[in-house]
Amino acid sequence: MVIQEDLENLYTGDELASSYMYAQAFTTIWVSMMYSGGCPILYPLTYFNFIVVFWTYKMMLISYFKKSIEFDENLAKYTIRLFSWAVWIHAFTSLVMFTNAKVLSSSRIPQ
Repeated sequence: MVIQEDLENLYTGDELASSYMYAQAFTTIWVSMMYSGGCPILYPLTYFNFIVVFWTYKMMLISYFKKSIEFDENLAKYTIRLFSWAVWIHAFTSLVMFTNAKVLSSSRIPQ
């Protein structure tokens, strides 16, 4: 006789590794914020990356993964506080890039 839990275990996958999702999002945002001042193509690339990642994980969560119970809303709140640091790092690295004379120098422009 098959128990309902056995059927559920048969048709559900592993738990979604939320820690990897957050690590990927942190890395993508921090790198794009850090270097996008000098390379603005990172803005649309980051945008499309998050669209693809969102829909991929959404479909995988619906069709395969179980909901992760590792994290709660405190991690999301902490993440938002850390993203404010990314804005400051973006401002600092952009300032360093744009004030460096070797970055925007040209032989046709007299100095």
